[in-house]
Amino acid sequence: MFEHSGIGADGVPVHDVGVVDLMIHFARVSNVAECGKFRAIADLVALRVDDQDGRQWWACDGWDAAVAEVGAALGIGKREASGQLSIAVALRFRLPRVAAVFADGGVSARTVGAICWRTRLVEDANTLAVIDAALAGALSEWAGLSRKKIEKKIDGWVQKFDPAAVLKVRSAARRRGVGVGKPDDETGVASIWGALLATDAELLDRVLTEMARQVCENDPRTFGQRRADALGVLAARGDRLACQCGNPDCPAAGPDARATAVMIHVLTNGLPAPVADPLLSGDPAAPLVPTPEPSAPEPVFTPEPSPEPFSTPQSEPIPAPANDTAPTPMSGSAPVAGSRPAETLAPAAFEPGGETAPTQTAGPAPESCPAPVSSPSVATAVKPPAPVRTPVGYVLGGGVVPPAVLADLVARGAKVRTVASAADLDEVPRYRPSAAMDEFVRMRAMTCMFPGCDHPATASDIDHTIPWPAGPTHPGNLNPKCRKHHLLKTFYGGPDGWQDRQQPDGTIVWTAPTGHTYISVPEAESCSPAPSPTRHCPIHHQRPSIWTLSRPPVGAS
Repeated sequence: MFEHSGIGADGVPVHDVGVVDLMIHFARVSNVAECGKFRAIADLVALRVDDQDGRQWWACDGWDAAVAEVGAALGIGKREASGQLSIAVALRFRLPRVAAVFADGGVSARTVGAICWRTRLVEDANTLAVIDAALAGALSEWAGLSRKKIEKKIDGWVQKFDPAAVLKVRSAARRRGVGVGKPDDETGVASIWGALLATDAELLDRVLTEMARQVCENDPRTFGQRRADALGVLAARGDRLACQCGNPDCPAAGPDARATAVMIHVLTNGLPAPVADPLLSGDPAAPLVPTPEPSAPEPVFTPEPSPEPFSTPQSEPIPAPANDTAPTPMSGSAPVAGSRPAETLAPAAFEPGGETAPTQTAGPAPESCPAPVSSPSVATAVKPPAPVRTPVGYVLGGGVVPPAVLADLVARGAKVRTVASAADLDEVPRYRPSAAMDEFVRMRAMTCMFPGCDHPATASDIDHTIPWPAGPTHPGNLNPKCRKHHLLKTFYGGPDGWQDRQQPDGTIVWTAPTGHTYISVPEAESCSPAPSPTRHCPIHHQRPSIWTLSRPPVGAS
């Protein structure tokens, strides 16, 4: 689809001018399509939001019902779906002239979203109509402006006709806040950003510096890394940064509050070796792996000239490279107990006991083995081995925990709990599941099981798919739902509402009020790189270890 040949479909060479024209054309087409999407969303809101049915006072009202349908249809979460509804309603009822420009493709969805947001405080209908007309007429002049400049233009028109509706912040202190995580964060780390009161920032800066200096001079971390780790200690309610020099007699050594605050739930029977990875700390500019010493060149076979074209050359057979040995696990990883790595060309396998199978060093071939004659110069080729499976961790509702970080957490004192398997959990004759069943259901799903929702399962309700007592209290009939989607199923269910059907592996098939179906697969299934050979058992013993890191679970309801 994205291949570049330089030749158009009609055989005419594609030039840069034509390519740019295509970009402009499809950008306009995209704007028209986005407007059509918002029109459809506004139609759905009109069907679902009825202030005359008494549901406007419910905890899960008609707006929430529409948000759920839009989120499931577009594969987005509650917050983003609610924002889409707000834009659709604003275009339909508040800004019809801006909507007309949008429908013609003359403005992008990003600019339309900014207009809807920054005019939301205008209440007078006549004033809003004037601002709508002014903005619609000015949109053609905004091409090429940055987002910040566009927002200034919008605020300028609002200021002109309704100064009280301009979004103003009375003081810098009211803008304070702290956020965690960005979409472009690399695996295993998360960004922290925000603004504090100047006094709080000074206090935090001093405390982090003081804690970073609590370790001895042999600690391998840089000053910046120690400050970052100190912030994690504060989050774990600790007051001292444990030294990582490795000397048990170090006065600054001790338990790591960051690791001991983590609970690791093991969903398979694989346990990683508790190995602290030294490459997680140190100079960021240093190489991440040791620099290998230069090896001898691979032996090359050059046959002697033969007096007869088809006679066998009298030469030594090709010896295998001296370094053709079994691969070793990466730093910070360990063989998975109860599982085997993928097949490799090198004769090595990690058994459940963690021992490495004996390897054979290739030597000269038997004398009776003829040397190849297909080429006057043939170099031996060593195929790379297949990758070895390593334990993988997932933060509930968050990202991936790389194997090196996972093993490092275990080495520094993280709590480890093995989650019971589905085969060991029998039906209980009551409404509430047992503690083991509750844990299994939450760790299997990891998040709310409504499509597009990433609310952590540990902060969700445990719901019977078939209501109890008609439905059993068993993993095959239990799944976590956040409170909003639990209420949605309860009060917007039935033959004409939301319905869910659970499969034995925990997969939920949702049917919307419109009849559309959406499939929600438990994270323990979808996160595994290898398909389970038995769909009735959600965690198979030959799958890679899946770990979930969580906070204490809430009670079932």
